[in-house]
Amino acid sequence: MNYLRSQYLLTVLLAVIASTSFAQQNLFNVPSSDITSRNKLFYQQQLNFTSGFIQFNTTFSYGLRKNMEVGVNLVGLNLNKTSSGPSFITNASPSTPPFYPYYTVNFQKAFPLNNVFKIAIGTQTGLSDNADFGSYIYSNFVSVLPNIKTKIITGIYWGSDSFLGPEDRSELLPQGTNVGTQIGIEQPILKERFFLIVENISGRHSLGETSLGSAWLFSKHWMLSMVCQFPNYQGQSTKSLGTRIDVRSETSLKDLK
Repeated sequence: MNYLRSQYLLTVLLAVIASTSFAQQNLFNVPSSDITSRNKLFYQQQLNFTSGFIQFNTTFSYGLRKNMEVGVNLVGLNLNKTSSGPSFITNASPSTPPFYPYYTVNFQKAFPLNNVFKIAIGTQTGLSDNADFGSYIYSNFVSVLPNIKTKIITGIYWGSDSFLGPEDRSELLPQGTNVGTQIGIEQPILKERFFLIVENISGRHSLGETSLGSAWLFSKHWMLSMVCQFPNYQGQSTKSLGTRIDVRSETSLKDLK
């Protein structure tokens, strides 16, 4: 238990170092298609709690010109919770994808159409511990309803078997296309300090699930998110009825000097 507490404290410490202003980059699994501001650094730490393990997903991004950002990710670092003591678990077996963890680079580019609509494209692409190539590529159409500020995200994705697993991506498309759909809705309430969130990534693979949650912007720099995640029908995703914590922050390089 002391080990797990130390991991959480390390997460908070990293967030404090990075924290000077806030931007929401994701819902839970579905990218929100928000772009890190130019010359800003973005840090995000997600912890997914399940009955068998805790999963760490870490993101660093840097804002570029023309609504673009680049960065690096550590995806799917799993800490096994066993009676003999916690330990990190990996999967590099070619017969049982998906592999984890993954060390990836990320890229995202947005194309604003007006104050209500925009299109975004992005990817997370990299290597596993065994140098297996994996990629998740997506395109989103984002709209924000002006009066009630509801954000609606609809998109498609392509994911390699090494990254997601070999299972179907969508019941609407032939097996083997590796193409699926993703959708998310975010509704701000209480003067845009509290958010209700629902999202779904199609498919029976490791990321195919519905997420129901909320987020609380409790200061200018910090957001705390809580989520319940449910696998799609006959899916391989892990059911999680616990708590997921997101710590997100954005800072300029000048602020780190």
